[in-house]
Parts: sequence; structure tokens; C-alpha cells
Amino acid sequence: MKAWDESTKLTFSIIRYLIVSISIAAIGGLLVLIYQSYQESIDPKRVYGRWLEVGTSANTRYTIEFNETGVFRNNRLVTTKFEFNGNKIFIATGSGEYIYQLSNIKDIPRLRRLQPNSPTQHFVKQGYEHLINLEGGGMANKRRSAISDHFN
Repeated sequence: MKAWDESTKLTFSIIRYLIVSISIAAIGGLLVLIYQSYQESIDPKRVYGRWLEVGTSANTRYTIEFNETGVFRNNRLVTTKFEFNGNKIFIATGSGEYIYQLSNIKDIPRLRRLQPNSPTQHFVKQGYEHLINLEGGGMANKRRSAISDHFN
């Protein structure tokens, strides 16, 4: 009877050891996946590319481009560095700091300028512009139209 009790204890010890080992491995694997997901979310390559202003006519449309070299506004280099935290893009230039917020509305990547907040600017990533009305009825377009009507 004693031998059976010792073998039972040994079996339970082995099973307990296996359960603890598998649990630790599962938690470790989950932590690795969470870390990788976080790293992908803050990767600046998510914002790389050309962004087109929404709500303006084609001849007055601003563009912003992010790449390894830096930030280009209307094809002119404005800074060689920018920071991206997964949600906001921070750009420091000689004329001040600009902050843009990244969002995906209906799976269309968009940027909204938060600072300076006037005039309001919205951008869509190039390649998605056919999914929205770029000229739209934005405030900038209405303002330009009103000025044009006033002087004509």
C-alpha cells in the first residue's frame, strides 16, 4: 500500500509540474504576441506614404509625405524626423510643432491635424482617395469659394 501511495504522489507531482510548465509557457507566448502587436502598432512605417488633403480643389490641395528621409509637405522637406506613438504623429519644424491624429474610418486611413487647429485639415492616404470625395464641402473649399465669389 505504501508503494502505491508513493507512486500516486509521484504521478501527481509530475502532473502538477507539467501543468505549471505549460501554464508558464502559455503566458510567455501570450506576452510575446502582445509585445509584437504593440511594436507593429507604433511602427512609423504605418504612416509612410503620401497623404492628400480632403475638402479642397485639386489645384490647392496640400500633400504630406512620410518616409525614411523625413516629412515632405508639398514635395518640400520640412523635417528629417517625426515621432509616431501609434495614434498621433508629432512633427517639429522651424515654424512650430504639428500634431496629426491617425484614424481608420471604414478601413480608409486618414489623418486629422490637431495642432495648429486652424485651419482644420484632413488627409487621406494616397491609394484610397477614390473611396471618398476629395473636393467635398470642406470649410477650406467653402472659404475659397466665398472669397472668389466676392471678387467676381
